[in-house]
Amino acid sequence: MSTDSSTTPSGGTSTTTINRKWRRKMFIFALVLIGLGIYGLVDAAYVYPRRGYRAAELLERDYLKYLNEAGKLSDTQATIKDPVAELERTKEAKTGPDFLIHRWLLQLSYLKRLTPQNTEYPREDFFKGGVSKGGMIESAQSRLDALKNAPHAEPLESYDIPVQWLICGVGLVWGGYIVLLVGRVSKKVYRWDPASKSLSLPTGESFTPTDILEIDKRQWHKLYVHLTIKPEHAKLGNKTLEFDLLRYVPLEEWILDMERIAFPDDSADSAGQEAAPATETPA
Repeated sequence: MSTDSSTTPSGGTSTTTINRKWRRKMFIFALVLIGLGIYGLVDAAYVYPRRGYRAAELLERDYLKYLNEAGKLSDTQATIKDPVAELERTKEAKTGPDFLIHRWLLQLSYLKRLTPQNTEYPREDFFKGGVSKGGMIESAQSRLDALKNAPHAEPLESYDIPVQWLICGVGLVWGGYIVLLVGRVSKKVYRWDPASKSLSLPTGESFTPTDILEIDKRQWHKLYVHLTIKPEHAKLGNKTLEFDLLRYVPLEEWILDMERIAFPDDSADSAGQEAAPATETPA
């Protein structure tokens, strides 16, 4: 267990502090998760779409090149009026123009750009970073000419962008949860009066060793202990209280001190349990 010292305000009452080791570990976890979430966000919102846009340009070039070699490169013949229907029609194609059409339209579908406005000639280019810089594509022939020296880009798979959004969500959600967890833990303070051996809960109730009916240490190895309060206690009677010995220090010392007073024989027999557990559960 951590040896962080408690705060001792005036009057001799001590208060718990957050275990520095646990807090540092949580900070590292949160930093890694939030960093992963931001990484996924950048990939999902910028890097992968940009790669997909460039891949779509190359696949469009292949389609237009085929039409040009077949002597069919006109705006009318190159235009695909219903790209959604064409994507479905060409899904079984393995070679030829239908295969080229399908690859281009499939890439547009991954980018949520499968509309007639993006498969007609002339048209306005939606990709601001492409060869047309988001300007007008005047004709199928001018588009083919502009794409001759387009940079290489690997086509996207259907799962590429969704997976990055998943990474973003998992990282930011869990990272944010850890930040909130540390904040919530920071607000809870236990108080100990060494003179009366009284332990005060964050909710304001307090009890002494004589109020304890039972101490359940079955989860001691997980740094948790449960105390059952005698029925006679005005506010906590018959309640079983759970104490987190990892996050709050020196709460473990106080609990053991109360056990020695409440059950002197049992605490002597369980001396081995009083040693700091080797396993620490981070949350």
